[in-house]
Amino acid sequence: MRTIGICLKSTPTQWLPTISSIASVHIRRKNATQKIIKRIEDMADNIPLKQIYKEASTARRLRSRNPFNYAKIKNSNATEEWRKDWENNIPLGGSIITNPTQPLPGFTILKRKHWVITKRLRTRHAETAYMMHKWKLKGSPMCQRCSKAPETTDHIVLNCPGTK
Repeated sequence: MRTIGICLKSTPTQWLPTISSIASVHIRRKNATQKIIKRIEDMADNIPLKQIYKEASTARRLRSRNPFNYAKIKNSNATEEWRKDWENNIPLGGSIITNPTQPLPGFTILKRKHWVITKRLRTRHAETAYMMHKWKLKGSPMCQRCSKAPETTDHIVLNCPGTK
């Protein structure tokens, strides 16, 4: 997801599914399991896999093991689960996104260069003087345009007289 979304390593992981327009791993895994269970249940009764599924033990040998026959969920909906997951764990700056399942504005329209800049500003993980100083790549976190405050994404977008 970091590669698809062109994210810096320091980008919070909560942003990755929304930026890359791919559901989280646990949601995709759960959705794939539900598809497998549905496919097995739709098979004819004489197929060995269906017989094994029906006769599978309901007693767990180990608590840490979760066989797929325990994972059946009625009315599984990946997009609803993705929305709930986003609402329970909104990252800094994520309140502007109402539906994480929709691609972010500009995802298909903007050139890659502009999409990268927009995404990095949105996640507050751009290559600013503040972040470069934090990563020990620059000596000072101060804004190069106005020298009044640390050069963060919020400062560049909202407060800096040099970029207004």
